[in-house]
Amino acid sequence: KRRYILCVTHLTELKGIDVLLRASKPLLTSDETLSLILVGDGPQLRELETLASSLGIRNKIHFVARKHQTEVATLLHDCEVFVVPSRAESFSIVVIEAMCCRKPVVATAVGGIPEIIEHEVSGILVEPENPQALAAGMLRVLTNTELRSTLVENGYSRAMEYFCFTRTGAKYEAAFASLLPSQS
Repeated sequence: KRRYILCVTHLTELKGIDVLLRASKPLLTSDETLSLILVGDGPQLRELETLASSLGIRNKIHFVARKHQTEVATLLHDCEVFVVPSRAESFSIVVIEAMCCRKPVVATAVGGIPEIIEHEVSGILVEPENPQALAAGMLRVLTNTELRSTLVENGYSRAMEYFCFTRTGAKYEAAFASLLPSQS
């Protein structure tokens, strides 16, 4: 079975893929069985391929163009860890999707991500622009099975409790109903 770290994003500077490549180097070079799959396209594709080559890890990284939802779901279900290295992020739906697939998530503590992930409870949060911190977070998840299990179960529970459409739909309905004039 192939083992891989997964990131699904648009390849722009704000998404921090250059940071992920630098963070992945020690992990990929020390483990022959591990690779990195980057799903997405964008203006930085060629630049990131060049960076991967200069880091000596191009053969361990698979740049995959956009995929259909079912293909992304399969990749999510089979990955070892899901990573979001963003410099900025409003609200990351893909983090919730990874948690629903029972995958541990390592992400930067930017934008709305800390509203989704509780650090060391339902995922690992690291500071942005820090390849060493990102590498350390990924390594912890890859090597600590107890932590991994905790993050997976708590992440799934959190996603179901706070972000499942049945719960959020009911909250939207109640909010809209509260705006309507009362029918007395």
